[in-house]
Formats: sequence, structure tokens, C-alpha cells
Amino acid sequence: MRQLPLEEVIKSSLNRHLDHFPPLIIDRCLSNSQRAVAKYISSVYASGARIPAETITMPRRGYGPRPVRMTTPAARMLYTALTETIAEALPPPTRAPGNYDIHRRFGLEDGQNYIVDLDVAACYEYIDHAVLRTELVLRSMDLPACAALTSYLGEVMAQARGLPQMFTSSDRLADTYLSILDRQLSRKGYMSSRYVDDIRIIAESWEKANTAVEEVAEYIRALGLTLSPEKTLIYKQATLVDQDREDADFYNTHFADAKASMTQIIFVGGLYEDGEPIEVEPEDREAAEAAAWNILFEWQSATKHGSSASEPIAPLTRFINRGLSTLGRAARRLPDHLLKDIVFEHPVKTEQVVRYLTARTGEPLWDEHLKSIVALAEMGRQSPWAKLWLLHAIEILDSISVSRPPELVTWLDRQLDDRHEIVRAETAWVCSTMGLLPANRVTNLYARASPITQPAIAAAVSRQAGTSESTRNGIRDDSPLNREAVKWVEQTTS
Repeated sequence: MRQLPLEEVIKSSLNRHLDHFPPLIIDRCLSNSQRAVAKYISSVYASGARIPAETITMPRRGYGPRPVRMTTPAARMLYTALTETIAEALPPPTRAPGNYDIHRRFGLEDGQNYIVDLDVAACYEYIDHAVLRTELVLRSMDLPACAALTSYLGEVMAQARGLPQMFTSSDRLADTYLSILDRQLSRKGYMSSRYVDDIRIIAESWEKANTAVEEVAEYIRALGLTLSPEKTLIYKQATLVDQDREDADFYNTHFADAKASMTQIIFVGGLYEDGEPIEVEPEDREAAEAAAWNILFEWQSATKHGSSASEPIAPLTRFINRGLSTLGRAARRLPDHLLKDIVFEHPVKTEQVVRYLTARTGEPLWDEHLKSIVALAEMGRQSPWAKLWLLHAIEILDSISVSRPPELVTWLDRQLDDRHEIVRAETAWVCSTMGLLPANRVTNLYARASPITQPAIAAAVSRQAGTSESTRNGIRDDSPLNREAVKWVEQTTS
């Protein structure tokens, strides 16, 4: 523990939230408690206390839900610190700015005939800790740090395989693990590129492309991994070049059509034949918003008449995220039926839909936005990850909304009994900001909580009046981090 860069890690990482997750109360309530978290790590975990963990599932394309292993903020800081001790010996991170575009362009300009695209199925879930430790030791020559790191992983994952997802540290370790494959491909003379677990190989012929697939499958099987059949594809180079060009042409055509339809003719110096006609084009921003609007509605229409994997639906689907981002500040608001269709067809886009709604807090439609969240909540197809995004939106929108739909209150009450404690804690916090946290539910909420969410429950109880003083004090004094969470509430609400 004395060798870990805890203070530096906590200072730089405590206020960060998980990738593709909203800011969670389990993290926010300790955001001002750097010293207390460092003490907690140095004392509690050094004494051998077990690390609690909970699995939160989120949607993904293929291979079922993505399991995200959640721990306490302190445990996450410990994970980061352990990784940082050997970070200089690890390969450069592939998940760096600009690297994805470089990876996508790899092999498209060198005149080769075939491109092999491969994807490791559920890569993070099956990384073998023993193989990982051997690679880490070979790179860093620091056996104690590597043993501590893989011991941590074994406890958090509750098995000898897997990395907790949505962590930068896990990205670094996954890159290190897959660098074994990189070396094997290099020794075999393959020209390859890798972005996390996406692999691209250049092949001179159809035969060599198929040989590459077979050899990669053998290599990664030795690492305890397997290829995704749906994402193992062989293309002619021209096919990928054409696809990139078609995607660009697809948007450019919609943009040009929108701009043309919005162009107006005005007459200067008189009316009609007496005046000089001048074309007045819309601003590029206005044309881009109109194009995005048209594309999203074309996607909605296409999904009702075909397969989401067929043309022309594929380029429409690839544009959904960009379209929602483009329209975040547009004057017109997308209707609920379109937003619901997006979430129904692609649950992983719940994040983008919520971001779209919460980006529009500068307009007098907050009540409508809150009704949209209720409509999404009532769809009944929700992962715990989606519920966290909906709760995030409710906290933001309810604070500026005039009315509160009764269906929203009913939905929140149900989430207080969710089987995931992180969802229960987030709900308790949101309810406390709305004055809706039932005093008679507090004791049961805390009794069902682990150290992952106990400080968050303490923050929620402190945020709303109504709970007896003895209960409030008992929860607050149950842990030094609970006291820090209560202090955070006092500082942020004073």
C-alpha cells in the first residue's frame, strides 16, 4: 500500500465516472473526500477486507447483455493505483484519441486485395488472470505488484477470469493481454492493426485471408478467447472503400437536399419581374439539422418495412447517434414515438436519447421532456444500466419542471425495490431531491446496502427531512465515508 500512488490517482480520478454511465451518487457523494478515501484504502483494504461487487448489465450488439462489475469508489481507486504502478511497462493504449479512425482506415490505401476484420467475442469477460499475470511480470519484472493486481481481479470478478468493464485500467490490461496476439501475428508476417479487441489483417488473396482467420482463431483459443462469428468478415478492399464513400455520399446527399429545399428566392428592388431574384441559402447548421431530422424519420419508416441489417436501413442506423447529437439544440423537438422506437430497436442508444433530452434544458418544454422519460420508463424493457440513465434524466428535468407526472412517482417507488443495490441507491437519491423518499423505507434500504452504496444512502437520508434523528445518526456514524457523504450534502445544498 505504501508504494501505491494513491494520492495522485484519487486526485485525478475520484471525480470521473464510468464510461457510458451517468454520474452516479455513489461517486458524487465522495467527490470532495480525497483524503478520507485514501485513508479508507490504506486501512480497510490493507487489513484484508473483502471488496464488494455487483453486476450491472447494459445492452450491446450480439452475445447478450454486457456485464459491468461495479465496486466501491475506493476499490476502483485501488485498481487504478495498482495498474499505475506498472503502467510504464505496458503497451501504449489502443483506445486513444484518433486511434479508431486510424484503425478503420488501415489497409484501405495500400493496394492489397483483401481485408480481414475480426472481433474477439466478450473479450473482457474471458481474460485469464494467470496468463495476464505472466505477461505483466514479463513486462514489468514487478512480481508483487502483478500478483496484487491479479489477486484484486480475482476477488472482484469472483473467478479466475475477466476484467471489470468501462474502466481505463481494464483497457490497459486488455491491450497488454492481446499484445500476445499482436506478437504472434507479427512473427507470422501479417500486416495487422488492432483497436482494443477489433482486429484487421491485410491479405493478398482469398486463400490467405481464410488462413488468417483460422490462425487467429487458434491463437486466441490458446488465450482462452474466441472470435465472434457475426463480426468475423472478409472483404475485398474495394468493398470497404466503396462503403466509406457511400456513407459520405449518403449524408452529403441528404444535406444537399435539405439545403436546396430550404433555399428561398427573394426579389431585390421590386416585386417579381420588376425585381432582381436572389437565392438565400440557409446556414449550414440549419441544413444539417434538417438533414438529421429527415434521416431519423427515414430510419423509423424503414424499420417498419425491413430488416435492421439490410440496405438502406444500415446507413440510416449508423447515423442515429450523430442525428441525435445534431438535433440536441434544434428548434424542433423530436416526438416521443420516434425516441421510443430508437430505444426499442437499439436499447444501447438509451444513453444518446437521454443526452438528447437533457441537452434541451434551455427551452420551456421541460414538462414534455419529463413525460418522454416516463414514456421510456413505461416501455418495460429496461436493463439496470438504462434505469440509471433514466434516473439521471429525472433528477435534471424534475428540478426545472413545473409539473410531475403521477406515473413517474409510481415508477420511482418501484425502483426502490429493484434487485440491484446501485439502482436502489440512485433512486433513493433522486427521490430525496424530489422530497419523495419514504421515511419508513430508509431502514430497509440501508439494511440491504453494502459498502458500495451505504454512503449514497446516507447522502439521500441526509438530503431529505422526515427520517428520525436516531436513524439518521445511526446511518451517518456507521462509516467514516458515510460521514463524508453527509458532509458533501451539507456543502452542496447550503
